[in-house]
Amino acid sequence: MTVSVRVRDLPALAERVQAAGSQRWLAGQIGISPTAINLLMQGKRTTVRVDTAAGIEDALGVPRGSLFVFTDLDLVGPYARDEVDAA
Repeated sequence: MTVSVRVRDLPALAERVQAAGSQRWLAGQIGISPTAINLLMQGKRTTVRVDTAAGIEDALGVPRGSLFVFTDLDLVGPYARDEVDAA
């Protein structure tokens, strides 16, 4: 099953990506295409897989769930637990 989350706050995401360096850098950190990041930054794509969202938030050094939000709240538990297990 593929689980997707949506961008919570596009301006906050854009600010974090800009502060980190570049869209290309972020894409390389999480193993996705720069085009995928660019589509997010332009608001042309509003959802990503949960593992991609986690990778973006981890690479940007922000708490999980701060830039992306689940539309199915039953899935929040496993997502948050992964962050605790990684610490």
